[in-house]
Amino acid sequence: MPVGVKEVGWGIDAGTAAMLANAGISFIDAAGAGGTSWSQVEKYRAGDGLRRQAAEAFADWGIPTAESVSAIRSTLPHMNVIASGGLRHGVDAAKAIALGANLAGFGRVLLPQAVHGTTDLSIRQLTQQFERIEFELKAAMFGIGVRTIEQLRQTDRLASKAD
Repeated sequence: MPVGVKEVGWGIDAGTAAMLANAGISFIDAAGAGGTSWSQVEKYRAGDGLRRQAAEAFADWGIPTAESVSAIRSTLPHMNVIASGGLRHGVDAAKAIALGANLAGFGRVLLPQAVHGTTDLSIRQLTQQFERIEFELKAAMFGIGVRTIEQLRQTDRLASKAD
């Protein structure tokens, strides 16, 4: 049974990724800074001011997604890597894949449609969101002249960060 590790908004550095790989992990979800940070989620759940203030101190803490993905890929060239943490559209997915991610994960941009349950309208809106992300990814690939995800993984034409 494959076992993976997912960060919760602070990213994973190369050394930690190497230790995880040595422990037998099959995949790593970088979940870098720039997306949902669970320390900030806990801030809103905290029952007292001290814990809310302490959580706020970590608001800009962590390794950005692009940096985390690049570090993991350079250290572990064969590791399955998921880029999540602040990805908003298909262009971010293209950048993440070009930096070394095998997959791109989305959270916050899908939540507004997903929280409304399984009504026909919410399913249609969620489907449209996925279609938009896919179209943006394909347009980015077309724009740099690659036809496949594998070619996208090999490109050096998307140099900006994925967050």
